[in-house]
Amino acid sequence: GDKIVLDVARFPYMWRTGGMDFPEPFLWRFTIDTGTGKGHEEQIDDRAAEFPRVADANVGSPHRYGYMMGFNTGHPDRPETAEGAIIKYDRAAGTNKVISLGKGRVGGEPVFAPAADAKNEDDGYLMTYVYDASKNASEFVVFDAATASSYLDWMVHFELLKELDHEVEISAQFIQAIGAGALHVTWEREVGRKLKRVKL
Repeated sequence: GDKIVLDVARFPYMWRTGGMDFPEPFLWRFTIDTGTGKGHEEQIDDRAAEFPRVADANVGSPHRYGYMMGFNTGHPDRPETAEGAIIKYDRAAGTNKVISLGKGRVGGEPVFAPAADAKNEDDGYLMTYVYDASKNASEFVVFDAATASSYLDWMVHFELLKELDHEVEISAQFIQAIGAGALHVTWEREVGRKLKRVKL
């Protein structure tokens, strides 16, 4: 069509007082009409969030669902009081679902991996790392993207791995902590097929 639609994490400003001066960003939608040369901006949510993602297959194309790392509640200098979240947005319905990660737990950028027999845009899995302040360690976690309601248990984790037709060994707990938002990744199914054994 003749419109470009951008869903972005918008900061009111950045780096005024230094390299780590980041105010809270929020989800906005920018619509650019290439025919008229006019643009429209709309704030989608008043909950602070960062790292907006859609299914990689829909990047640059119309999409219904999007995912973000919800910013923490609690005191920034006391990570044990933080409570992170993963947010799923339904742009067709104008709603969202929040997956709470629990007190003292902070998530990272959510990545969508489609199910092998996906029928709908959100048939698949959301993956991210979660930092647990009480353990000073991080976990690799997987959620059901369609329901966006709970962790999948390990049986489902291994069903996912079996579905990819390769042996994978996963360590859920990491001795070294991975900071929230420290990793930016994508899901590549064909690369996964070529792996015989992966150890994290």
